[in-house]
Parts: sequence; C-alpha cells; structure tokens
Amino acid sequence: MATPTENFASADARPSRAGVWIVAGVLLLGVAMALGNVLYQYASTQDALDFWGRDVAELFGNKSTMTVTLLVPQETDKANPASQLTVSGLSYFTSDSRDASTAGGNLHFRRALLQKRLYDWSTSPRSLPDDDSIRWKFGVTFAKEGRAVTLVFSTDADYVSFIDSAGGQTGDQEMLKLLPNEQGVSPVKAFLEEQFAAASGGQAREF
Repeated sequence: MATPTENFASADARPSRAGVWIVAGVLLLGVAMALGNVLYQYASTQDALDFWGRDVAELFGNKSTMTVTLLVPQETDKANPASQLTVSGLSYFTSDSRDASTAGGNLHFRRALLQKRLYDWSTSPRSLPDDDSIRWKFGVTFAKEGRAVTLVFSTDADYVSFIDSAGGQTGDQEMLKLLPNEQGVSPVKAFLEEQFAAASGGQAREF
C-alpha cells in the first residue's frame, strides 16, 4: 500500500487539466497565426503573381542581377544603338545603365513588385496602347542562370509592363498602373531615378 507521502508525490507528477489546456491553446494559437500569415501572403501577392507569372516573378528574387537603364526614343541622338527594345511598336535605345543588384533599397523594390497594393487593380491590367501616348523611360532587367526579363516603366513610373529577354514584346502584352503614394507620386520612381543620381554624386536613399 502506498504511503500518504507517495500518493502526494504521484499527484504532483501528473499535469493538471488546466496546464494541458494551456499548452494545447498555445499550440493552436501558433498554428492559427502561421495559417493566417500564409493566407495573408497569398492574398497580398496572388494578383501580382497571376499578372507576372511565376517564372518572371522568380527572377525578382535577390539572387538575380538587376540592371536599371534609361530609355530614349529611337529618334534621339543620345542612344546606344547596340541595345534596342520595342514597346507598343516603338523602338527605344539605352542611353545609360547601372547595376542595381546591391543598391540601397533594391530588396524593397524587388518585393514591392509582387505586392497587390502597389497596383491599381480597378483599371489594370489593360492592353498596351498602340501609339506613343505613354513614353517609357526606365528599363529594369532581372537575369539569373541564363534567363532574363526586362520591365519597362513609364516616364513618371506610373505604368509598368515587361518584354522578353530577346528584346521583343511578348504577344498581346498588358501593363499595370501603379498607385501613387501619399505624396502623389509612384512609389518606385525615386528608386529608379536615384540609381543615376547616386552615380553622378547625388545622394541615394532607401526605397
């Protein structure tokens, strides 16, 4: 027969029901938070992923090189004829380029491209115009392991589209309109412009 002291020791060794429920509650809370985070990430990026496609979106990752270029229409004399892009049936040449792979703010820029809140989905996506109503000023080329894609941004960086690695427009290409920030300008415009400002002695800041 167990002594009173042994009975007390045995009772103390068994976890109380309250303790079990607390542990179970903490575990369930952790699972719920993880699931909520997955659902949030899915909801915040799915529209952008559908637009870009997973192969293109994968190139936005930080393991790819990223080159920012200034684009000028074919009729100007400030161009490099060795580098030509065709957008909306118009030819653009590269006038300057910068390696922005490790530039300040490059990670924020890459991630922003996949965020639903960057774009105006009430009017986008829509087909590229067949005229010069939108002028394209910036090209951003992402390259990794032999694959590449170039995004093109309009003069105010309020529209974006992309072309294939061969420099030709990919079929009935669409473009997205970017939502302005609190200052009324495109959230990515400063990052694009400051790549060239930094190279000329200006002060680049975080995106």
